[in-house]
Amino acid sequence: MLLRSHTFISQIIAEPDFEARWMEAKDERDLQ
Repeated sequence: MLLRSHTFISQIIAEPDFEARWMEAKDERDLQ
């Protein structure tokens, strides 16, 4: 399970706009 999670996270981080999407998700959480 840990290995699968690590692979999943690595794929997300590999996305070019990962940081932008991460900040969007963070902003949405902060607004709630």
